[in-house]
Amino acid sequence: MEISSIQIHNPKFEAYRFGLTKNIVSKEPVQKFVPNKEINNSSLKDRIINSVNQFGNNLKSYFLGYPKRIKYTWVHKKAYLKVEKELTGKNTLRGYLHDLDKLIMYIIGVPKETAHNIHVATAPHHIQNNHIKYAKGAVIDWESAHYTKPDKPLTAREYYEKFCPKMSEIEEYLNKFNL
Repeated sequence: MEISSIQIHNPKFEAYRFGLTKNIVSKEPVQKFVPNKEINNSSLKDRIINSVNQFGNNLKSYFLGYPKRIKYTWVHKKAYLKVEKELTGKNTLRGYLHDLDKLIMYIIGVPKETAHNIHVATAPHHIQNNHIKYAKGAVIDWESAHYTKPDKPLTAREYYEKFCPKMSEIEEYLNKFNL
């Protein structure tokens, strides 16, 4: 089939094609495409260069934060394993997998807020709807956070008392670990 034999049944296109001044369907005036001849090559080139530079600067500032986030999470992960070993006497598979999803998301370039939201929604050591699936992991997470995260200075007991004092499963592990 040749391209010239294809029929186009778009009324607006037909109006353009035949140079009609009114749209067949809505009877509105049809605006014909007229190339802008006022654009000179240098201004177009400058605008393209500026756009590329601006895009590059945005990418640069966007990705410069990733090594810091990866290191922040990695150092916390190592502290989690040390605290887990100290409190329970061993490291578990859950300990080795702790925050691994967040690390992977940072490595592949997922934005910080999105990675955080996905992690909190899927990780069993985070509180969701006033319930926690893995209380022991939450206590270890809270206890290890104040060692490595300057922005989170509370111990596990302090965090519990401030943010979730009515969760008995947390209280159980705090007492068991003498925290």
